[in-house]
Amino acid sequence: MSERVLADIPIPQSIELSEKARNSFASKILVCLIGPSRVGKTSLAHAATTEDPSFRAVRPFCSQPVTPGSLLNGTHRLKNVQENYRFISDELALGNIAHIGRLADEQLYGFHASAFTGRYNVIQARSTDMEAFRSLPFEYHIAIGVSAPVHDWKKRFQGADYAIDESSRHLAESAEDLQWALQDPHLMWLTNPTHRRSLNSVSHGLQTSARALINIALGEEYSMRHARQEAQGILAAISDVRPADSRVA
Repeated sequence: MSERVLADIPIPQSIELSEKARNSFASKILVCLIGPSRVGKTSLAHAATTEDPSFRAVRPFCSQPVTPGSLLNGTHRLKNVQENYRFISDELALGNIAHIGRLADEQLYGFHASAFTGRYNVIQARSTDMEAFRSLPFEYHIAIGVSAPVHDWKKRFQGADYAIDESSRHLAESAEDLQWALQDPHLMWLTNPTHRRSLNSVSHGLQTSARALINIALGEEYSMRHARQEAQGILAAISDVRPADSRVA
C-alpha cells in the first residue's frame, strides 16, 4: 500500500474546534478580504499589520508547490509527504485546524488555529468558503471587498507568470468572487490602485488602502470612493482577458 500524503486528507463536512481554540477566537475579529486575483489582497493584509500592531495577516498552510505565478504569498507550504499527512490529520482530530479545503487544482490548504494571533486577523477568502469562515466562533466577522482601477488590475494580471490553464482558473474564480461580493449592497469596499513606491518599503498609496481596511474593521463608516464601481468594471473586463494574455509559464 502506498504512503498517504498531505493531499490525500479527506475534507470533513464540519470541523469541531478545541475548547482552547474556541476561547481564543471569542475575543478576536476575523477580517475576510474578497476580490479578484492580483488585486493586491496579500499586500494589503501585510500593510495593515505594519500600520496597526493589533492587525495580523494570517498565514495559511498549503500543499501546493511553489510556482512563479502563485498568488499564495506568505503561505506556509507543507511538503506533500506522509509526515505532514499525519501531522494535519492529528491536528484535525485535536480540534486545532480552523479551516481546511481544496483549491481548484485539488491541493490542500487551510488555517491552523494558532495562526490567528492578532486582535484583528486578516485573511484572503474565496466566496465559496465564506459560510465556513462565518461559522467560526470569533467575536465578530467582517467581509471587505477589494478592487482596483480596471487598467491597473489588467496590467497586474497580464504580468503574472500563469500557464494558460492556471490563468483560466484564476479568471473564473475572480468572476465568481466578484459576483458574490457585488450581490451584497451593504458590503464595504476599498480600492488598491497601483502607485509608485516611495523610498520606504510601502508606497503611500498602499498605506492609504491599508488605512481604509483598518478603518472599516474598526467600525468606522468608511468606504473608498468608486471602489464598488471599479469592482463592477473588473467583472465586466474579465470576459475580455484571454488566458493567452498572461505569460505562459
